[in-house]
Amino acid sequence: MYSVKLELGANSYDLRLTVSNTIKLQKAINKSPIEVFSKLDNGLPDIAELAQVLYYALQPKHSDEFNNLGSVYALLDRYIDEGNDITKLVYLILDVYKVSGIIPKETDLKNAMKK
Repeated sequence: MYSVKLELGANSYDLRLTVSNTIKLQKAINKSPIEVFSKLDNGLPDIAELAQVLYYALQPKHSDEFNNLGSVYALLDRYIDEGNDITKLVYLILDVYKVSGIIPKETDLKNAMKK
């Protein structure tokens, strides 16, 4: 199974959206996962939605450690504390969408915004 690696300190997390988790994500955010990127023309996507995407992308391999959104918020705090930013997270999630078959592998951020 293909996945995207998220490296934080000594920890490594495999991120991927299964079909089941993509459906759960869609129900949680009440729209297609592609629509998360629809606000990029006016700034960053909704951080709460990015956290939801990350939560469901962690579930296939890390559901014991990340069993609620609070644990994902803590992970995002660590992500930012280690010098990353939300813009970089957007690119990470775009890569998750690619390995999960949600968008074609050759899709760039500008094309993702048009979906």
